Amino acid sequence: MENVACRPKRNSTESEFKYLSFNVSSELEKQLEEYTASFDSAKEERDAEAIPIGTTCTRRGCSETYKNADSFKKVCTYHPGTPVFHEGMKYWSCCEKKTSNFDDFLNQVGCETGKHDFSVQEEHKRSKCRFDWFQTTDNVHVNVYAKLINPTKTEIATSDQTLRGKVYYNNQDDIFELNIPLWAPVIPSESVVNISSTKLEVVLRKTEKFRWSDLHFDENK
Repeated sequence: MENVACRPKRNSTESEFKYLSFNVSSELEKQLEEYTASFDSAKEERDAEAIPIGTTCTRRGCSETYKNADSFKKVCTYHPGTPVFHEGMKYWSCCEKKTSNFDDFLNQVGCETGKHDFSVQEEHKRSKCRFDWFQTTDNVHVNVYAKLINPTKTEIATSDQTLRGKVYYNNQDDIFELNIPLWAPVIPSESVVNISSTKLEVVLRKTEKFRWSDLHFDENK
């Protein structure tokens, strides 16, 4: 029988944040492929004129800087995954070459190749998305409704007490940010993210099987 909601106990020490793994639907993958295939290369060249010389590629693990329009023609070697910090070890979720040395971690060569991304982060429009949540006995589901969510840019991380992240959608043109103090503790290692063509769903595993009275923790309540 599920417990009745009560004021949760907050741990005095918050756990480390864990970047959650993504399950991406085949429908979204197809949409992103079609979008990329139809991308106007002439527009890319026009946009390149607005990129400041020396701008660093935004893909993780790549340090290439923008010189001119030809910079887009060079191969980008990067990490498509997210950084993971666990029990003193540091590694990328995509290749899991573990090291305890932070400099060695930063200098790890990427494991995938593609096109450089010299977009200026400040130009992303911070927007509001339709947002809701529901719960089951075991999990809390947090939904962000958006189209053309970019899994290679999006980051979702959680500790046992806080959910945070950045959702890049409209193929990176817009960004929705999350920073939620959670009503009760969760288990980061058993939580996951599902991304479809219409939404991003964070599935957080409850530490205790009682019903939450809210998603957000408020110490004044």
